[in-house]
Amino acid sequence: MVQLIQHDGEVGSQLRQAAQRFARHKQVDIEWLSNLAVALVPEWKIKEEEILRKNRKETTARYEAHRHEYSLHINKMRTGNYQDIINPAKAYLKLFNDIGHDTPAYQRIAEWLGDELSQAAFEGVEAYLTKKPLFPSFDQMQQIRNEAEYIIIVATAERIRNDIGIADLSDEVIFSVFSSLRHYSNLEQHAGISDLQLTQLVEQEIELRGLWKTAIRRFYEPQLSIGENAIFGFYELMHDDSKKEVSSQLAFEWLQRYKSLPENIESECIKRLIYSSKFEALQILLIEYFNVIEKSHRLIWDAICFVVDFVNITDKIGKKITPDLIWQLRDLVQGHYRHNAYLELSAAQCEWIVQTFRLLWPMATDPYEETRGSNNAWDASQFINSFIERLGKSSDEDAVLALRRLLQAPEDSYISWIKVVAAEQQRLVVESNYAPPTLASIKAITCNISPQSMADLQALIMEELEIVQAKIKSDDIDSRG
Repeated sequence: MVQLIQHDGEVGSQLRQAAQRFARHKQVDIEWLSNLAVALVPEWKIKEEEILRKNRKETTARYEAHRHEYSLHINKMRTGNYQDIINPAKAYLKLFNDIGHDTPAYQRIAEWLGDELSQAAFEGVEAYLTKKPLFPSFDQMQQIRNEAEYIIIVATAERIRNDIGIADLSDEVIFSVFSSLRHYSNLEQHAGISDLQLTQLVEQEIELRGLWKTAIRRFYEPQLSIGENAIFGFYELMHDDSKKEVSSQLAFEWLQRYKSLPENIESECIKRLIYSSKFEALQILLIEYFNVIEKSHRLIWDAICFVVDFVNITDKIGKKITPDLIWQLRDLVQGHYRHNAYLELSAAQCEWIVQTFRLLWPMATDPYEETRGSNNAWDASQFINSFIERLGKSSDEDAVLALRRLLQAPEDSYISWIKVVAAEQQRLVVESNYAPPTLASIKAITCNISPQSMADLQALIMEELEIVQAKIKSDDIDSRG
């Protein structure tokens, strides 16, 4: 019974005390009851505590050795000597596994090296940032990345944290800070300094100086010129709607200048122009990129042809369409840039999409049959159906005729849905053509005066004919005689 509950110093004490009288003449039982109050530590926990104790001891010894070593070079630290401040900078940014995981960034160096050496390190990173010339320079960074960029980031972070700001830094230094933050775009979050908003403040400073486009050119163009396909921050640049005008200008220039861009980079530039409605620029590029004879261009240029040169689409891409073109069209017409707001298209373009892909992608009714990614038969069907619906929501004559032609095509898996949408469109057309009677027409009816319009005249004649027919039917004489 005593063993039915858990025991420690407090829990179970009353039960153990009550049980004492049953064991007062048996020493073994008395000792057993007393031992219940002593919590037994599992063997695994004992081993774990031993390992932790040993690690703490080793860490303390290692830190002591490091402090002694760095104290010998404290003056060099203060003057910004690279070798003496690079590791403290990396500790600040949480790039060592055994330093500062639960400590604010500005306290990590002190946790490792102590307060005096921490202060020396902060003086050193500031001295390094303001040293002339700064190494690496902005242009040197584009050729080879260097760990010195960690020092530059830490120095900037401390300036922001201590309200010193960055307005006094030269343009070249600001460019270097910008480049470092762009290249190590995830470092602020990793280091726990996102609240300082380094990137935002540096970019604001660059814009205030009117150097935004210059900074972007100098950072990205060396990478574009060598065909780099993984460029830090390029996707974000092309998707930043707050800077879409500058980004669109640069995208156009880069597509004109660099003819062998990797596919992902080329696509982002094209999409930026599409979503900024730079159709004239795309028409110029289409001439340069669209090789009709050799058909050597990428599929996205077929999609561009559809958007900006639709009248010539049959001549340029022919009637043999690859099913995968639908994904390029989807990205351009509905892509994430547009926040699911479709690009404005003509009724003829909507009809072309439905007519072209209805046989290539038969209607898929079960979205759970395929679950990998978003390029499945179900996704294609949804995209095609969206254009059937798009035509059906318009009472415009071109849309009505387009939907009628789709109805007249050979029956397929989409015909039932087209019929439903066409019926809804007819109701919409009737509603949109309805015009309420004017006050003059209402007065003519109520006062029994002459009709005011052809419609009124027609209605009056029909009404009189109905009266005549009613009289003939009710006459006792057979009118047929």
